[in-house]
Amino acid sequence: RALSSVIHFSTSDWIASDSKNARTDGFERDLNRWLERSLADHNERAHRRSQADYVRNRKGEVAISNVLRFENLNEEFSLFARETLDLNLNLSETGRSGRKRHYSDYLSGRTLRIIIEEFADDFKSFGYST
Repeated sequence: RALSSVIHFSTSDWIASDSKNARTDGFERDLNRWLERSLADHNERAHRRSQADYVRNRKGEVAISNVLRFENLNEEFSLFARETLDLNLNLSETGRSGRKRHYSDYLSGRTLRIIIEEFADDFKSFGYST
């Protein structure tokens, strides 16, 4: 999520670089810039909110019964549709970013620590490993 948001707000050439160092250094620089940005704009606030905030009610309680992970969205949605709705459905894929590399190709130890700290609530709430 952090990589996607940083890319959304970036116009840097590190994104498509063949150099691992250029990608990790560029991502770290732009991640820090993104985290320092003013949150006056609604779009910027939405990108920085915890994903866990989107599934909680005003009392802070989880208000939904199923969370589908983006990493496995097609499979999890198909299973959800079969088990919950008794339908055989698959999702079509639209709007891909065009990024061809795995997100880990942009991470360094420092950026991973920054992301874990910044999005600690999501790691805890959704059981993501660090």
